[in-house]
Amino acid sequence: MKSKFFTISFVLLMMFTLFGCTAQKVVKVLEQKHTYQSNGVRHEVLLEVYGERVAQAYINIARGWLSLKNYPYAIKAYEELMEECPMEKYIVESLFQIGKIYQDIGDYEKAIKTYHTLLLEAPESGRRDEVIYRQAVCLESIHAFTAAYGCYKIYINLGEDKEFYHQVREKIKQMEYDGDGDGYPLYKEQEAGTSDDDANSYPMSYPLISPGYQPN
Repeated sequence: MKSKFFTISFVLLMMFTLFGCTAQKVVKVLEQKHTYQSNGVRHEVLLEVYGERVAQAYINIARGWLSLKNYPYAIKAYEELMEECPMEKYIVESLFQIGKIYQDIGDYEKAIKTYHTLLLEAPESGRRDEVIYRQAVCLESIHAFTAAYGCYKIYINLGEDKEFYHQVREKIKQMEYDGDGDGYPLYKEQEAGTSDDDANSYPMSYPLISPGYQPN
């Protein structure tokens, strides 16, 4: 069985060739990485000297698989990036891209968990604001309306200068609307599976259908 090193080498060569990068540069990066690891150089030194090039190689691989719509391999490339270059900026970017892939293919549960992990790992990262917004969208997509509303409220409080501020403001207005005047906003009616057009149908009148999203 081929080692992990040679497997990655093969994939790198293939991807870089497909996307217009020279194979010689890829081989050089990998040979240096392999040699320095074999000689017992500390992992931190390896990251400092070769981290940027190795990380970019994995990012290019992931993008290549994405262009081929091979989502599992793209996710694997980002997972390998986090393993080989465990620096915050690469962890943040990898988790963000993995979450985005899951979201784009409609696997909202995995997207939510990935975004949640990112926020735990780096709560003040540059991706934070968009992650909160994307998490809200995913929660709404799985009908976890109360949790989604909470995330939208967090996002709106980040400030008017945020990219999705206006969309979120309109979304909150919609979710807070009480169409039948029974005192329950739309998002609570949606969560319970009751009607916002009938004042006799409200959350407390029927058993709650959905308890909302409960992260593990």
